[in-house]
Amino acid sequence: MDELNTYVEKQAHLLEVYANKRLTIYKMKITHGFRLFAEQNALLAQGRTKPGNKVTNARDGQSIYNYGLAIDICLITPDGKKAVWDTKAILTRVVNRLDGSS
Repeated sequence: MDELNTYVEKQAHLLEVYANKRLTIYKMKITHGFRLFAEQNALLAQGRTKPGNKVTNARDGQSIYNYGLAIDICLITPDGKKAVWDTKAILTRVVNRLDGSS
């Protein structure tokens, strides 16, 4: 998590540790944080001038990732071989486990 804001990095680590103590099937993994401006522009080009689906509307300097203030998470399947990127599913599973709803 190089270049993450120190506070964000600490909170992200605590979230990952706490979530993984509560999650019983999947495990949560922090996958990305800080993004260089060039990386942000490459993501912006995706689905526009480059192949792929659109994944952002933010140009370089417009994303909180450019300042180390954001993280991406995914869930890892029980066999440890596949990442689950469905954001709604991730958030629902993680939040429900953290608040004891399931």
